[in-house]
Amino acid sequence: MTTASETPVTPALTSAALDTLNQQFGHPGRIDFSLDPQGLVQVQLQFEQHKASFYLQGAHLTSYQPAQCEEVLWVSSCAVFQPGKAIRGGIPLCWPWFGAHETLQGRPQHGFARTGMFEVREVEVAAGYTRICCALVQLPEFDEWLAPDKTAGVMEMLVDICLSAELALSVSSRNLAAAPVTVGAALHTYLRVGDVGKVIVPELKDLYYK
Repeated sequence: MTTASETPVTPALTSAALDTLNQQFGHPGRIDFSLDPQGLVQVQLQFEQHKASFYLQGAHLTSYQPAQCEEVLWVSSCAVFQPGKAIRGGIPLCWPWFGAHETLQGRPQHGFARTGMFEVREVEVAAGYTRICCALVQLPEFDEWLAPDKTAGVMEMLVDICLSAELALSVSSRNLAAAPVTVGAALHTYLRVGDVGKVIVPELKDLYYK
């Protein structure tokens, strides 16, 4: 367990556990689990010629490459791929708050999900898509996020990734406690662009933003 000012450190997975993941949830050529040099689990998804990959630590998407296209996501050349360290780039999952905590300065920036461990709950390999659903199972020892007996969390958080001709990524939260819980979430996407001066976001036209 961790102290109140720390976030959990994701343990490196063993080869035997990786084999179990592939046997239980893997579909060769569609859903494949592998270990990176630091022992973190990387998941490769494929649908026809469309490809995507993410880490079970943080459910962090690091690559999306549509068929016959260049890589869509940007990942920093200085990104750190280590247990307990947030990856810079891709699509970080900010949960249960975005940015700094509103009242407690010692809490981690952008919440604790981006360095927490996720487990696979469900996979689908269909004619029109490849899909995987993961749940956050590693919570810090913050009183408001753990049940009174400290054995379970008060929230369930799921990440659903569906790859077809397009990529769909969604986050859902469910309150398991009787009392209300404040939750915020963001998919903090880093897009890889060739010329930032040519980038256009038409949905923001005539809207105020900063």
